[in-house]
Amino acid sequence: MLMIITLAPFVAVTEDLGWIVHGIFLDPEAVNKKIIHGGSEELHYPELVKIFTDVTGVKARYIEIPFEEIQTFGVRVLNELVKLLRYVEKLDGRYMGEDLDLKTPEELLRKALKAVGKEERGLTTWREWLETYKEKVIPKK
Repeated sequence: MLMIITLAPFVAVTEDLGWIVHGIFLDPEAVNKKIIHGGSEELHYPELVKIFTDVTGVKARYIEIPFEEIQTFGVRVLNELVKLLRYVEKLDGRYMGEDLDLKTPEELLRKALKAVGKEERGLTTWREWLETYKEKVIPKK
């Protein structure tokens, strides 16, 4: 069976996630009983790879691998990752059981930034994150 996960959510953990959580604490009733996605954007895998190559200059390609061919070598974390991917496949790519909501996390991020007097901004994209950290992702030799 081939993996059918067609979209990958991206979250800029150090740039966005803490602000999203801060926003939740500012008005917990507004998000009561809601699933809050931490995603900054959702990309098709080939698009994710293209942006990686565009920003870093490193050639890369996306190759879909059937679950049965994924080698975990008995490593627990890799076994768990395969189980997670199989679970997400059963949910048709909906990581939290529903479509990714990017509006709510962005509103929470903006609310939190405003509360502490910082300039409001949108969620960090994969491209923006890579442009900031490309030297750490691909160290110079």
